[in-house]
Order: sequence, then structure tokens, then C-alpha cells
Amino acid sequence: MFRLLHTADWHIGKSLAGYDRTGEWEVFFQRLIKTIEEQSPDLMIVAGDVFDSAMPSNVSANMYYNLIETLHAKFPKLKIVITSGNHDSQSYLNAPKEILHYFNVDVVGSVARDDDGICFDKMVIDFGGAIVCAVPYLRRGDVMSMGGEKPSVSEFYRRMLDAAVKVRGERQVPIIGVGHLTTIGAIYNKDINNEITATRDDSVGGLENIDPQEFPDDFAYIALGHIHRRQRAGNRENIWYSGSPIPMSFSEKDYSNSLSIVDFDGRQLTEIHTVELPHVVKLRRVPDKLSDFETVANALQQLPDDEEMFVEVALSPEFRSPEVKARIINELLKGKKAKFCGFQLVGVAGASILGDDTPMSVEQLQTMDPMTVIADIYQARMHTQLSDRHADMLRTIIDEINV
Repeated sequence: MFRLLHTADWHIGKSLAGYDRTGEWEVFFQRLIKTIEEQSPDLMIVAGDVFDSAMPSNVSANMYYNLIETLHAKFPKLKIVITSGNHDSQSYLNAPKEILHYFNVDVVGSVARDDDGICFDKMVIDFGGAIVCAVPYLRRGDVMSMGGEKPSVSEFYRRMLDAAVKVRGERQVPIIGVGHLTTIGAIYNKDINNEITATRDDSVGGLENIDPQEFPDDFAYIALGHIHRRQRAGNRENIWYSGSPIPMSFSEKDYSNSLSIVDFDGRQLTEIHTVELPHVVKLRRVPDKLSDFETVANALQQLPDDEEMFVEVALSPEFRSPEVKARIINELLKGKKAKFCGFQLVGVAGASILGDDTPMSVEQLQTMDPMTVIADIYQARMHTQLSDRHADMLRTIIDEINV
């Protein structure tokens, strides 16, 4: 039997309304260590967005490297694969990869290349008991540089699988894929009862979202990151998003955070189960729906004094003002451990992308292709479509920024 621990979207260093959340990651890392002690995985995969920014702070970097050092000291046989996400800097992740290899950590921050093009075999990692196709976050240039008649994300994975099959030979071991992308039908939502699903048109990084059915069947399991809510991709029982370990915004306050444990027997997936990660600090919207000031004031006053929480205030827009905000902070929440994080999102620029007046969550905006947002805003303001020439120029700039 071979056992995998699948996790993703740590976003180390992400704050919430300016509040530091270091303590929450420290608790998560302790829970991760405890899970490894109890579940004894052979391999851990972190499927992208290790950090929240391309240039993480020293505190964030220290947490990351201290965790790796601790894991290697406690579990010297544990193998770790880390791939990049759209929030990560490819070069930052890759920089210490040679050193981290001595800690049983394989980092794939960018698509491997040589003078002849993409080296699919260099992103195939053979652990003996399993083979991993460690695909980092793919940008448009990565896919287009494959060559061939119809370069696509699915074709990229087909070529990765071909390289892995050659490495595996006749051995009865699973081939595990990794990805940081959006699949058609993936659910990201503002609240647990207000779901929005990704479509083919919601492109990410200039690439169309992939239909889960387009992934090659011979992958025993595909470990995905990018969508923060744990879920299966389409009706594929072997393709899953692990979700993030802590809620990153109020759009995720009702998410059930967890780690995924995946078992294999030979080449076959046998079982998937989760280890729940209770929220360290609760995220609460007070009250439950947009209300007038009197209703909001009563709800805030009823909050317990000694319970730490992040609070988003559901005050109707017509009652909002700097004076009201000051009163909430200095009077209604005075003496409480609740931290004011702002007013409930009512609408943002770009909501028309969804085809209606539905306000977009932070997660939705982060998962969308910048070009889609730019084109939508340009058309709304200029009443004409962005020209192909200007779109190509902007795409080149975005790709260079994301390197």
C-alpha cells in the first residue's frame, strides 16, 4: 500500500483586513505534523500557492523552512513534492530546490526546459512506490511552447503521462498527477448556499478551464490546488481539490477545511478520506444579512467578550460612514476580542463578468484571468471590444510580470 497526504493553497503570509494570522498557520502546521504522525503517509503533495505573495516576508519564509526542517527531522522517510501556484514566484520557490532535495523535498516551481523545449521527463518524480507528474501552475506560454497542432492543458497532461509511463515500466505503482488550475464545474462561492460554478469561459492565466473528462484516465489520482473549497472535479472519483487549510476570506467562512489522505494498492486508488481542520479563529458575519444600524448594533453587543473572531459587519450601504465605522470599533466592539474586518461586500467592479449583478467574492476574482477582467471593464467603459493587438500586448506584459 502507498499513502498520500494531499494539501494545497496554504497562502502563508496572507492577512485579513490587515490583521496578522501567523498564529493560525502555526496551529495548522502542528495539526499537519500530528496528522503525519497518525496517518503515516509515504508522500505529501502541496499543490501550489504555498505563499500568498511572490515576495513573502521573512516571517513567512521562516515558517516554511522551519516546517520543512521539522518534518525531515521527525519523519526522515517522508517524501514531499511542492509545486507552484499562481500566487507563488516560480524563481523564489525554485531557488533553494537543490538544498531542499537533501530534506526529501522536490520543488517544481516552473516548467522544466532545455534548448530543445519542454522536458516532461524532468517533472516526473519516481519515488519507487509511486510516480508523480509534478505540474506547476501553467501559464499560456508554457502550453503554447509545447508545439503540436492543438496545444492545450489536457495535451500537456497527456505528454506528462506518457513520460511517467516510460519511467514506470512494468512496475505496479500508481501515477499521481498534480495541478494548480480551475476545472469546469468547480464550485467557488460567496457563501455556502450561494454557489457559482466555473465554466469554460472563466479562463485562468490565459488558459481555458479544463473539463475533468479531458484528463487522461491512466492517472491513479490527480491532486489539485487553486480552488479553496474541498471538492471532487466533476464526476471523476480520482481528481480532487484538497481545499485550503484555513479560510482565506469571508467568502470562505463556511468552508470545511481539511487534509486529504489517499491510499493506493498497486496502480489502483483504493480509498480517500479527510482529516478535518477546525477553524482556529472563526470568521463571522454579523448579523446574518444586510440590516440597519440598530439591528447591527444589537447583534455586535451580543457577541461574547472573550471569544477571538474576525467580524464582517452586514450593515446596509446607506448607513455606512467613517463615523459609523469608528463607533463600531471604539464603542460596540470595545473590550471584545472580536476584530472588525470591514463591511460585507455588496458589489465590486467586474461583477458583470458573471452575467448578472451577483457580487464577486475575493476567491472568484483571484481565480479569474486578468485579461478577462480587463476586457470586461474595457468593453463596459468604451462600449467596444478590446482589439486583438492590444490584448496580445497586455498578455505579454502579464506573462512577464508573473514569471
